[in-house]
Amino acid sequence: ISFETGGTERARFTSNGLCLGGTGAANGLDDYEEGTFTPSYSSNDGNVNVQTYDARTGRYIKIGRLVNVYIRLRTDAFNNVGSGPIRITGLPFTHVNSANTRAVSNNLFTANWPGNNAPTQILIQHNQTYMNLYQKDYNNDTTNLTTSAFGTTTNDNDIRITAVYES
Repeated sequence: ISFETGGTERARFTSNGLCLGGTGAANGLDDYEEGTFTPSYSSNDGNVNVQTYDARTGRYIKIGRLVNVYIRLRTDAFNNVGSGPIRITGLPFTHVNSANTRAVSNNLFTANWPGNNAPTQILIQHNQTYMNLYQKDYNNDTTNLTTSAFGTTTNDNDIRITAVYES
């Protein structure tokens, strides 16, 4: 069902009941999608090899160019913790290619990281489908969290992330 004024579509209800803005309108909602994806721990050196995840889920809702992601990862065993800064790969859409608008989030929950090694922030890299993990320590600068922060026993490296980025 669509509604028009002056011959221009202003709103439309789809078969699933979703109300969209008029087609062709600059601010119209012309793209909506929900789905799942499979996130993974990795590093910028690409040598992380998780043997067993006991939690590994990713969901997304894409509205227009904004992508909302919800991630949960927790490890039970590693073949190799690797080296370099920790990444989470497998995001469902490529972040827009603009270094000045990279998405940052501290909307995360962490548990069972050894010592004081838990990540506190994420940065979704522009023109990529991954995020890097960072740690902010009070008045110090934010730094990359390296793979030496990984715990290697069961139920380690638990992270739950909610983030929004532009595709």
